Amino acid sequence: MSQVTLFREPLLASNNFLQTEFWAYFKENFGWQAHTFRLNIEGADPTFILVLTRSLAPTLTLAYVPHPNLNHLDPQAIPSILKQTAKLMKRHIPDLFLVRWDLNLPRTQGAITHFRSYLKDLPSLSIQPADTTILNLQPDLETILEKMHKKTRYNIRLAEKKGVKIVQAPIHDVVKWYDLYKETAKRDGITIHSLAYYQKFFQVSHQHHYYPKAQLLLAYHDDDLLAGIILLFTDTHATYVYGASSNHKRNLMPSYALQWQAIQLAKEKGCTAYDFFGLPPEPNPDHPMFGLYQFKVGFGGDIHHYMSIWDAPTSCLRYRLYRLAEALRALRKHRHKKHLKR
Repeated sequence: MSQVTLFREPLLASNNFLQTEFWAYFKENFGWQAHTFRLNIEGADPTFILVLTRSLAPTLTLAYVPHPNLNHLDPQAIPSILKQTAKLMKRHIPDLFLVRWDLNLPRTQGAITHFRSYLKDLPSLSIQPADTTILNLQPDLETILEKMHKKTRYNIRLAEKKGVKIVQAPIHDVVKWYDLYKETAKRDGITIHSLAYYQKFFQVSHQHHYYPKAQLLLAYHDDDLLAGIILLFTDTHATYVYGASSNHKRNLMPSYALQWQAIQLAKEKGCTAYDFFGLPPEPNPDHPMFGLYQFKVGFGGDIHHYMSIWDAPTSCLRYRLYRLAEALRALRKHRHKKHLKR
């Protein structure tokens, strides 16, 4: 078993936006407290992690770790390291009863079986995307376009032919984008944050010197706003974080034009990867998001399946009570959705 020690220390720069000062400052505006640690592991380079905590009650604190950078570690040692780290965190974070790890490590049946010896898996819970597709931006644009599905190429050209225009919009235009996002949420049955959440997203990104930087792209036809996406850029990675589209003029394929423009912009900025940041787990025609799967996969990226949520309780009794409360809350939500469909 690898020996682990934990120290409070600032984060290093990272191309993983969920492990950056940007994400720490942003989430602190919405009820989370950010903690940064250096994790020393015997026989490995130090690991720097951002931990977000929230007080659920006077003696009940939950810690959440989004996509920690662990890919340089021995895969066989990681579950033990995470369990040890959770115990060490308890010394630094009062009333900690649970560390919830959200892992972007490759998901395999062997890894799942191994992890279950140390941690508790929650396959039905997803916070960050458990599946995604990532496009390699190192080839030239012509090669990237050639590797796309032929229907994707056709729709990109159709949008251009029909006069869809893409603009790099100023921050205050997030108000226009949010109107589209509400329309999208109603159409797709998804829950979204308040306008203030997305406004703060841009403010935090642009008020500080650090990466990543947020960018809003909007698609217009004549004077009609048809779609918009929010991107994050680090030194080497671009991420498509949020997207919205109107029910109007969908036949003009504005979302395809937006993604193609985003890919070109990422190339201009020197990025080597473009993450579509979310995908249904399988190409199942019966899945409600099958259309989204076809759309994102059509751009030719590599599909990744992540280990996602694993819990490391530091207080068994409080953890069991919390999981019961989560299960009851999920049941009420499911019943509410069924009622709405009637």
